[in-house]
Amino acid sequence: MSQTAEDFRPKVFISYSWTSLDHQRWVLDVAKRLTEANVHALLDIWDLQPGADSIHFMERMVNDPSVQKVLILADEKYVAKANDREGGVGTETQIISPELYSQTDAGKFVLVVCERDEKGRPYLPTYYKSKIYIDLSDEGRYAEEFEKLLRWIYDKPAEVRPAFGATPSFLQENSATDLGTAMYARRAMEAMRSGKPQALGSFIEYLDVLARHLERLRITRESGKEFDEQVVESFVSFKPFRDEFLEVLRVVMTHSQDLEMGRVLHRFFEQIYNYNERPYDYIGSYRSTDFDNFRLVCRELFLLTNSLALKLQRLDVVHTLLEQDYYITVADGRQTMYSFGVMAREVESMDHRRRRLSSDRANLIADMLLNRANGSFVTRDDVLQADFVLHLRSRLTGQRHWHPATHVFAGGIHRAFEVFARSSSRAFFAKLAPILGVDDVERLKVFVEQMGQYGQGFNSGDAKLLTGFDELCTRA
Repeated sequence: MSQTAEDFRPKVFISYSWTSLDHQRWVLDVAKRLTEANVHALLDIWDLQPGADSIHFMERMVNDPSVQKVLILADEKYVAKANDREGGVGTETQIISPELYSQTDAGKFVLVVCERDEKGRPYLPTYYKSKIYIDLSDEGRYAEEFEKLLRWIYDKPAEVRPAFGATPSFLQENSATDLGTAMYARRAMEAMRSGKPQALGSFIEYLDVLARHLERLRITRESGKEFDEQVVESFVSFKPFRDEFLEVLRVVMTHSQDLEMGRVLHRFFEQIYNYNERPYDYIGSYRSTDFDNFRLVCRELFLLTNSLALKLQRLDVVHTLLEQDYYITVADGRQTMYSFGVMAREVESMDHRRRRLSSDRANLIADMLLNRANGSFVTRDDVLQADFVLHLRSRLTGQRHWHPATHVFAGGIHRAFEVFARSSSRAFFAKLAPILGVDDVERLKVFVEQMGQYGQGFNSGDAKLLTGFDELCTRA
């Protein structure tokens, strides 16, 4: 019959020196405590009968495969005898030391420190000085160290290596793409979690590196390959960095209430927008679609940032991103100001791809954005909500239109989005109103009634349903 965990009783031989009666009592106490923990302690007092050969007993205990562990209880006298190869301890040392240096048997032995010298140094035999020991010499730490001893005997360490995860997807998808942001991301998150004074600076540094290194995604057209395929491959290769950005942002928004956060992110989006256009100092021919992968990345990061901020109720961040215009360098080198809708540039190559593949999908951009939200902290519903809020804001304020790519899935939403469900509270709506660009709930209701449907065709959603129209501001 197989042995269960409950049946298992490890055998442990205890090697020690008969230093004094007090020490013998101390050793006996250790053996009794082990016995109470279901350990079969083998001790000469219990297991060596009068007239038996003590040397043979020691050899048998050390070499018997049924004896799983050997404890060496080292006090001052034991160490002296071991080093001088004196008496029974010396004989045991001659038996044990070769086994300790054997690769196969080294794990069978452990030294237990019983006492220390006048300088607080543990008594250790010469042959054991470089090895890890268990320390029962300090009464204050006795219980902790005894637990360590039991864990060693039972091969049940307190810390166990976790299961190996999957190879990171970016290594499988495109090992050539590396934006070099991982170190800066870790530094920013660690600084935020520990509340370090330089936390905001570390976050700014991460965003700056990400913005500069996006240049590595720039596409060179390949002869004989459809350009829309190159755009999709580039967007796919960005996925691990999109996830990293989202994780950094989540930590930052959770651990810092700094009102500068919105301004910092606003500046970041001003930086990365420039990838959407021909560089103003670029000389040579180009096509407007050359920057389509950047336009996808820019839209996704802007939408995700607002999705996360709405989810975490960082409405201050959303307000800054939508209220303040963006200072952008256009192709001829002039600078001008644009509203946030500029972050949702048209991606012509995806229209071409849809025609080329004869796809029946309503919007390929929506498919890509929402598929990447599967299994993410920012869910599909979070992205749909943010797209709807940005669309409402642009329409209510008459700013540059934010075309919501994901509106084609609005028909699948059968309840109010969270921020509008919460806006049944007048207090919450007062915080949401500046984001929408309205002064009161009546302005919103008039617009929603006129709007009717959100989206087009059979997949359109009911704007009244999505805004929780009838419940808006009905309670304090």
